[in-house]
Amino acid sequence: MWEARPLDEDVFLEPARPRFEARARRRIELQPFFAVRNVEVSGRIEDAEGKGVAGAKVSIWLAPDETPPSGGVSPPAPVETDAEGRYRFERVRPDLRWRLGVRASGFSYRVGPPFRVGRGQRTEVPALMLVRGWRLEARIWRGGGVPVAGVLVRAVPAARPDAMDPQARGAMVEAISGPDGVAILDDLPPEDVRVHAGGGAWLALDDVVAWPRTGEVRVWNGILSVAPRLQG
Repeated sequence: MWEARPLDEDVFLEPARPRFEARARRRIELQPFFAVRNVEVSGRIEDAEGKGVAGAKVSIWLAPDETPPSGGVSPPAPVETDAEGRYRFERVRPDLRWRLGVRASGFSYRVGPPFRVGRGQRTEVPALMLVRGWRLEARIWRGGGVPVAGVLVRAVPAARPDAMDPQARGAMVEAISGPDGVAILDDLPPEDVRVHAGGGAWLALDDVVAWPRTGEVRVWNGILSVAPRLQG
């Protein structure tokens, strides 16, 4: 089997027809290809005051309603914003709808709206604003008020808890309780969250914690119970 590959890594080959025709035992008519050049995608990440957010990690993936092209497509690796909050992806496949996910310290995770990348030299994405997250202090106890260490505590947006949702998956925050039984979950999104704790030797806890609109810290107490042992 033969495969046609471009010599320029900024170019990919798009078949003009879905298949080739074999017209003779030793003669194969190859399908024609269109050479399409990948494009640059750039934009800016800013805070609520319009200031650029430096050091933000920006990821890009196909929009959920976009059909992957034949043969699939690999999104570029994540990039970080510069001192002015700007980012740049050098090679993005055009004629597709993409989406950005942004994570930065002190801010809640943000997923931007889908945008289409056209054929050309460069696509500028509208600025994406980040908002400050809030902190949840989860205190994990067992009977008698004894703190429990080593318990995984996970929080996801209560309105969209499905881990298959890119926005919920990216907004998931996890922490493990320390010797004092406390797990700190930072940069939670500005909405109610569903908290899950326990598992293994403990019965799992599942609760909804309200977003503290007037403050940045909320305390949640989780009292664990020992999971019953199954007798064979």
